[in-house]
Amino acid sequence: SLKVFPNPFADNLELSFSVSVNAFAEIRIISVTGKLVLINRTKVNKGPVQVKVNGLGQLIPGAYIAQLVINGTIVETQKIIKN
Repeated sequence: SLKVFPNPFADNLELSFSVSVNAFAEIRIISVTGKLVLINRTKVNKGPVQVKVNGLGQLIPGAYIAQLVINGTIVETQKIIKN
């Protein structure tokens, strides 16, 4: 399952999750209006994964959605709050 911390966040997020095969992971940060504000793509190896997302300080404070996409399939979404 997807864990996002810190939440609420200021400038950076760290996401932890697990994958059953080597994969391409995409972290999407989406505004509550549905606008994609950040996308972070990375290749991940089978097992536990930690991905850091930096440079979020420019986002307007409020609610966002963190979305985890593995090999093109949305696998989990979580509400996050920007301070």
